[in-house]
Amino acid sequence: MGEPALRDDGALAEAAPPPVPRLLDRLPRPVRARIGRRVILARQLMMEIEGLHPLLQELVQQYELRIAAQLAEILRTLNGDESGNLPRFPAAKTSAAMLRVLRATDLKPRKGRAKDLVRLQELVAELTEMLPPRG
Repeated sequence: MGEPALRDDGALAEAAPPPVPRLLDRLPRPVRARIGRRVILARQLMMEIEGLHPLLQELVQQYELRIAAQLAEILRTLNGDESGNLPRFPAAKTSAAMLRVLRATDLKPRKGRAKDLVRLQELVAELTEMLPPRG
């Protein structure tokens, strides 16, 4: 065994541990290439998936804006609006049918299911179709 190494200031230098061969270095070259490609593709996949989060936020926001605008339009039709359009009330039979459709729609927002979004979209479309025609 050799003498301990000294640093420039005279103190003992810590001996570096011997290099540990990496797993990839011990594998045959074709296997290393496959594993390397696998790692590269997995990292690319992670980056792509991370990029979905902002896309999800934008999609949900646009969906919310569209449905909210449709609901507002239904309310403007029933209430009238600031620009002087008078309320248009559906026939009693139609109003009763609209109420039945509204009350029969089973939405469970806490579950966050796509089918609830579809049900809401279908409900809004059906209510819009039941509105009295514009005069």
